[in-house]
Amino acid sequence: RSMKILEKIIDTICVIMMFTLFIVILLQILFRYFLNMPLKWTEELARYVFVWVSMMGWTYGSRYDTHIQVNIFSNLFPEKIKSLVFLFIQLLSIIFSLALGYYSIGLVKQGYVFKATTLPINFSLVYSIIPIVCIILIIYSVMKIYNFVKNQGKVGGN
Repeated sequence: RSMKILEKIIDTICVIMMFTLFIVILLQILFRYFLNMPLKWTEELARYVFVWVSMMGWTYGSRYDTHIQVNIFSNLFPEKIKSLVFLFIQLLSIIFSLALGYYSIGLVKQGYVFKATTLPINFSLVYSIIPIVCIILIIYSVMKIYNFVKNQGKVGGN
């Protein structure tokens, strides 16, 4: 149940960010090319929202296993080894997310010093998406391992 709530929150945030990105770029085009009065802040905001959308897209791809996979070799293995490879990949994902999340906290702290050029924000807000995404990725990997064990070694069942 709590996973459904998390997924709903992530989906809502993604929709809001995509809509924001669309509106900001639309404003940029309208003001620059039709009104001949470019807005200085739209390009910077679009860039930062795009970073957030991309990072949230990473969690979306992880949730549904839609990232690019090279499975030529793993398809040659028997099911037992495929299961071990699946568990190994999930553990690697957790380790990578832990490391990235840990080091990104320093980046967020450093971001307090740097201000955005045209927006009244500092870079810590932009960088804060990294540890958030890492936490979400860890949750998804743990849930995949839990479902794997619960389903007695069958991959899937998100």
